[in-house]
Amino acid sequence: MSLLEPIGFDVVEATDGKDALAKINVSSPDLIVTDLMMPIMDGYALMEELRKSPHQNIPIIVSSASVFESEQYKSLNAGACAFLPKPVPADSLLELLRSHLQLEWVYAEYKEVSTNQNQRSEILFPDKEVLMHLYELAEDGDVDSILHIVNGLKLEDYNFTPFADKIVQLAENFQLKKLREMLNEAIK
Repeated sequence: MSLLEPIGFDVVEATDGKDALAKINVSSPDLIVTDLMMPIMDGYALMEELRKSPHQNIPIIVSSASVFESEQYKSLNAGACAFLPKPVPADSLLELLRSHLQLEWVYAEYKEVSTNQNQRSEILFPDKEVLMHLYELAEDGDVDSILHIVNGLKLEDYNFTPFADKIVQLAENFQLKKLREMLNEAIK
């Protein structure tokens, strides 16, 4: 949700497979992302029910911490169109959404961010712990948390504004690879 809502997706969350079926019948989603392990009705039972319903053609992406090849094959055989391991790689999820929903991503204009040694002296970087936490959030694709942290940095100390603005620019444009590269350089 933290990845998809900020870029304009309407997201409906369910607590388990039975809850998901009820919400699918009401909202008729364009795509479903489900876990395999859920209480009451697991992901396999959910897919089985969907394949017998009027919603049988909705693409389903399975995301699970279980990365055994057998689980991946089993979920694909149950009706999933793709399998993503948890934590969900943001770039992979966005690519699957593009593919299955026939989307065309539109990116805002972007200026290349450089963190060479000359620029490091002009930008005040937060503590290494904060940089490492931001890096981990970027790996998870948690853009909301990244934005929350860097906006807090600006409030904490105005001198963090140039750093925070660069992070915001990359995060809002979902250029997570470049964001991780910038943070990695700053951590060094």
